[in-house]
Amino acid sequence: MGNKDLEVLALHADQLNSRTVQETQRLDMPEGDKAELLSLMHLAARVKHALTPVNPSPAYKQKLRLDLLQMARRGASREVMVAPPAPHKEVVIGAAIGSAVALLGGVAYLIRSYMQNRPHHPDRVRS
Repeated sequence: MGNKDLEVLALHADQLNSRTVQETQRLDMPEGDKAELLSLMHLAARVKHALTPVNPSPAYKQKLRLDLLQMARRGASREVMVAPPAPHKEVVIGAAIGSAVALLGGVAYLIRSYMQNRPHHPDRVRS
């Protein structure tokens, strides 16, 4: 893709943003390049239509501002710290149940081993 193609795409993006898209069929380029460029322009229009502007809450804006300022202050380290996701409730419950089952299995094994290894005393018969 040449500089002229990039210029045409940039102009088209500006037109999409200002909502004044003009006819682009009279581009001065070979048909293959024109087809590719028109395809990209069509894709840009579809993406623009799919993406809707959002208006974040003031609390989100403030948190983002503080996070960005904190990152800028760290500057030289260039490390981005990402908070690990909190474990889902179901995972924690499943892990607790799994641990309890394993513990009960261990206790049952110990009891059975104890019962099998203890000496057997026949009952005395009373005369």
